Formats: sequence, C-alpha cells, structure tokens
Amino acid sequence: MRELFPKSCGIGCAIETAPAPLLPAAEAVVVETAAAVRKSSFAAGRAAARAALEQIGFPHAVIRAGADRAPVWPDGGIGSISHAGGLAVAVAARTADLPAIGVDLERTAAVDRQLWDTLMVAGERRFLASRPEAEQSRFATAIFCIKEAFYKYQYPSVHKWLDFREVEVELDMQSDEWKLRLGEPIAIGGKQKSSFGGRYRIGDMFTLAAAH
Repeated sequence: MRELFPKSCGIGCAIETAPAPLLPAAEAVVVETAAAVRKSSFAAGRAAARAALEQIGFPHAVIRAGADRAPVWPDGGIGSISHAGGLAVAVAARTADLPAIGVDLERTAAVDRQLWDTLMVAGERRFLASRPEAEQSRFATAIFCIKEAFYKYQYPSVHKWLDFREVEVELDMQSDEWKLRLGEPIAIGGKQKSSFGGRYRIGDMFTLAAAH
C-alpha cells in the first residue's frame, strides 16, 4: 500500500479477530445488532482507519457512520476502508493534500468468467479473453478491484451509485497503473473530469487498487 499511495497518506492494516474488540460507543452502535462476523470485520476496518488517521495528525479518531452507512471522517480528513479474507486495510489523507481517495482489497483471482457480463464492459471482456486462461481471473479481479476503489473515491464528492458497466478500465501491466473512463464527467475537487488513473498490485493472496 505504501507504494500505491502518496507519501502524505496514512496507511493502516488490521486482522479480524473473534470476538471483536471493544469499540467507542459511537462506532459500536453501528453494528450492535449485527452478526459476530460482521462485528469483527467492522472493528478491524475501524482499527485500520484509526491507525491511518493517526499517521497524518488525527489521533484517537472516532469514525462514525452516516445515514448512508459510509464512514464519517474527521473535519479536514478523508479516507477509505476495505476488507477481504479476514484482513482490513485503510488509507487516509488531509483534504489539503488530496480532494478524494479510495482503496479496495480483494482475494486474488476471486472473479471468474461467470461474472464478466455483470461486471465488465465489452472492451474489458475482450482484454480478458485475450489473456492466457490462467491469468484471466487474476486480471478480472484487478479490474473489479479498481472499480470498487474508484467508487469509494468518487462517492463522497458525487454521492452517486455507479454501475460497474458505467466505467471502463484499462490496465498497464508493465507499470501496474490503470486508467478509467466515464461516460459523463463528474466533479472531484471542483474539477470536471471523465478520465482518472491510479495504481494496482496483484499479489499471491490479495489484489489492491488505489485511487487518488
């Protein structure tokens, strides 16, 4: 994650544990009626987010949830949280440094061909079909991961629920960079844009995508 985000960002990771650790009351209320597995996932995400915020000057932050259940970050800060396979990751930044940020974590090769029609546009499906069969699920998961990271990146600014087929991702396999195109521009940081970019990394166990 350190390689995927600017140095000005805080980075946090936490492993889910059972039973879930105690949370501040304002956070615990979000999952008070949830199943134990959800409580563990939520607590790990908040722990990772707290660690990320502390690195950029927001110690002991309490990260409530809004009416849409999205995290409410401290004034002057932004962040993003993701979970997969018992692991939680988070990234945070000051709004003075970045207008928006997003991270997503997925189990590598989790997206198989049966999901392509639901998650991919025609250009992405052609790219995947051109790859050796052993690589297809790995790159399909990377594209899905990027779309999830971008969704988290844009949502606090735009408050729009994006369909995965409203965006098209192009992967640069040499540099581990991605480009994404939207059918219509959106405003991020006061600027209208329809093209975005970031970085991704496919590991043996997990795939990460960064949007900033």
